[in-house]
Amino acid sequence: MVDEIAHLQDYPDPIRQLLVKNSGHDKPAVLITNQMERAPRELIDRCARRIISENIIRNAINFFHMDSLSPVVPIRINVDVQLTVMASVLYRLPGARVGKTCANAEAQTIFRHLARHPGKVIIIRDEIIVQLRVCANDNYLIAAGYPDSRQKIP
Repeated sequence: MVDEIAHLQDYPDPIRQLLVKNSGHDKPAVLITNQMERAPRELIDRCARRIISENIIRNAINFFHMDSLSPVVPIRINVDVQLTVMASVLYRLPGARVGKTCANAEAQTIFRHLARHPGKVIIIRDEIIVQLRVCANDNYLIAAGYPDSRQKIP
């Protein structure tokens, strides 16, 4: 890792640049910041968290086809991004509960392993029953306690 102060020609304050090798990529990562006081480890950690968040949003947009949601009106994009992120989080909740390969999986992986099953939804006055056909990943759902789970409907 290289941590050095640099000066830009048309920028009055010094900047800090960090060059990080072995960060999981073929080429070194370059971080440029105006935060002089933080430890390099904190800056790298924050940047990694931001990249993970951006990747989650990118994967959610790809899986939920956000482009097909938005009309031509640009203001709707903010709503679509919010709905896309919410849908992705809702997919990840059962994935985290199931654990194993789904704990940190993307929405499309969780869909493939847990949700893409034929079944039916039965709605009775105060109850919604979801019945899925038997499949190979049912043992994950059973181990997570889904067959016995009850959820109050507001």
